[in-house]
Amino acid sequence: MEGIILTDNIDDCYTEDFIAKVNEHSFTTSSDFSNELFLYFYLKFSEYCAILGKGLPLQGGMKRSIVDSAIVVRARKACNDEDSFTKILLLNTKIGGQLIIYLLQTLALSILLPLYFLWKTRKYDSISQKKEKLQFIYLIRSEASYRKCKFSIDEVKSAMVLVDNWREINVVGHPIYAAITLGNVLKVTFETLLYSIRDIRAFFIDGNRMLGISCSAAILSFYSKRISHKAIYEACLTQVLRLHPGATFITGDKDDRFALMQTRVCKKADVNLICLPHGLEYGFNFPGGLAGTIFFCLAEESANFLSSLYKSKKFLYSEEIARSMCGVNIEAAQAQKISRCCFFTEPRDPQVNYAIIEYFRMADLEISIKLHPLENAAIYSQKFPDVNQIADYSEAIRSSVCVARKSSVLLEASMRGSAAIAALVAKKDRVYVEKIFPSLLSSAISRAYNYAELSSLVKGE
Repeated sequence: MEGIILTDNIDDCYTEDFIAKVNEHSFTTSSDFSNELFLYFYLKFSEYCAILGKGLPLQGGMKRSIVDSAIVVRARKACNDEDSFTKILLLNTKIGGQLIIYLLQTLALSILLPLYFLWKTRKYDSISQKKEKLQFIYLIRSEASYRKCKFSIDEVKSAMVLVDNWREINVVGHPIYAAITLGNVLKVTFETLLYSIRDIRAFFIDGNRMLGISCSAAILSFYSKRISHKAIYEACLTQVLRLHPGATFITGDKDDRFALMQTRVCKKADVNLICLPHGLEYGFNFPGGLAGTIFFCLAEESANFLSSLYKSKKFLYSEEIARSMCGVNIEAAQAQKISRCCFFTEPRDPQVNYAIIEYFRMADLEISIKLHPLENAAIYSQKFPDVNQIADYSEAIRSSVCVARKSSVLLEASMRGSAAIAALVAKKDRVYVEKIFPSLLSSAISRAYNYAELSSLVKGE
C-alpha cells in the first residue's frame, strides 16, 4: 500500500529539501509569463535534475514531446550527463523550424484577433457607451473565478462584470473585448501587435534565465496563441482603465500571466486591484509574485506564510471573506450533515486515489467517492463496482466526514463543520500540503500521514 510508484520517479524527489532548493532561486521577472515558466517548466527541470542526481533513470512511459525532450536534454547537461552531439543537433533543428512558424503565427494572430473580436462582440453594447461612474469592475476569466467573486458581485452596487469570452463560459457579464469599436480597432490592433512583440522578447529573457535558449524556443510552441490572446486582453483592459479611472478592479487570477499583467497594468494606472483567488495559493517563491494590491487568502496560515515568503503586507485573511469565497454562508454551515465518509479524488496521480479507495475496502470502512470533473466515472466503476459514486458536489460536501488528498474541498468541509481529513499517504502529497499549499495547514484540517492514522481519524478515534 505504501509503495506507490510514479512515472519518472517524480514522487521520490518531492522532499522538503527539494522544495527549499526550488524556492532558493534568484530569478527576476521580465515578462508576464515568468510564473508559468517557473511552475510548468522550471519545476519539471528541477524534478528531472533531482531524479538524475540520485542516479535514477527517467522513465517516460510514452514518447516525449519536443518541449519535454528539450527539458530532459537541459537536465542531463546540468547533471554532467550530456546527450550526443547528433541528438542535440537534430532536436535544435526541429525546434528552430517550429520557432519560425510559431513566431509568424503569433504576429498574425495579433493582427487578426482585434478584427475577430470586433465581429464577435458586435451584438453587445460597447464598453465606451457605459458612461456611469463605476465603483468596482470584476475581471472574470473562468466559472471558478466567478464563483469566488459572486458573493461580492451580489452585494455591491455600481459594478460591471467583464468576462473573457475567448472560450464560452457560463457566466453573466459583459465581454471585455467589447472595448473594441470601429473607432479604435486600428489603435487596439497596433497595441496588440506591439504588446506581442514586447512579450516575445521578454518571454525569451525569462526563459533563457531559467532553462536556456533552446528550451525557451521549444516552449514558445505552447505559448504562441497565448501570447497574442494576452496581448489583446491587455489592450482591451487598457481601454477600460482609460474609461473608468476611479474604479477598483477585482480579479480571481492569482499567479498566471493574466494575474501578472493585470497587476502591472493597474499599478501603472495607479488603481487598486483586489485578488480573490479562485484556487489554493501556491507556496512557491514565484519570480513575478502574486496578483493584486490586496490578496485575500483562504486561511490565516496562508496569509502568514505568504507575507513571510514575499516580505509583503498585501496578504490578508478575513474569515467572513474566506467563507464567502468558498460559498459557505451561515445556512450552509448549519445545514444538516449526511452521516457518511466521502473521499474526493483528484486527477493527478490517480493511482494514489486507487490505493486509498482499496485501503478503505480492505479495512472494511464504508466510503462514498466524489470524482473530480476531469476524471472518468467508468474507470472507477470498473475498478470499484461496489463503491458508491456521488455525482452532485453540493450533496457530497454535506458528508459528515470529508477526505481528500490536497484540495480546497478540505477548507470548505471544515468551514461547514464536517470532519476534514487530508489523506497524505503519498510523499508528494505530504510535501504539497506542508510546503506548497499553505492554506491546507489550517488547524481545522486533520492530516493522516499513513493508513493507520487515516483509519483512526475516519472512525473519530
